[in-house]
Amino acid sequence: MRRSGSSTKRRLLAAVLACGLAVLVGVGAVAGVSPVPAHAITEGISEKLQGGTEEVDRMLEEEQEQREAKQAQEQREARERAAREAAREASERQADAQAARERSEEETYAREQRAHCVVPQLEGERLAAARTALVKAHCRVGRVRAPSGRHGPLVVIAEGPRPGRRLAHGSAVNVTLGREGRPRVGGR
Repeated sequence: MRRSGSSTKRRLLAAVLACGLAVLVGVGAVAGVSPVPAHAITEGISEKLQGGTEEVDRMLEEEQEQREAKQAQEQREARERAAREAAREASERQADAQAARERSEEETYAREQRAHCVVPQLEGERLAAARTALVKAHCRVGRVRAPSGRHGPLVVIAEGPRPGRRLAHGSAVNVTLGREGRPRVGGR
């Protein structure tokens, strides 16, 4: 590409110089000045062409260097943009990972701090008092078994799991109700 542009410019320069010298020769002949020999004209043209082509070559080289410098600058800017984008994405990923770790630590801490259900001693308590004791112990009432029919006031005569057992927060404790003051038949 450079050579074709360079040769076109050289030809154009040669044509301009040839026209300029022809005009000078013509003006000299009209003015009565002795005509310049033809070989001097050709030598003058070739000297001008040589000097002109060097100038054209220098200009073309400068133009090419400027293009290459601009291209290098654009590539450098593109690399810098890509590096900034990668750094931003990495910091976002790091922040997300840190937030996830903190959430996980908070959830673990909350689970560990949550009180366990320690089954209280309920035997001999009425159902309402047993419910209150279970809530205070971070447990809940499970299945309630009661005798059918009328038997007077009912109290807890058995519970499961046994008192003192440590369970997960909110675990259910089953209670069996019976008549107050009467021993449980066939039981534990």
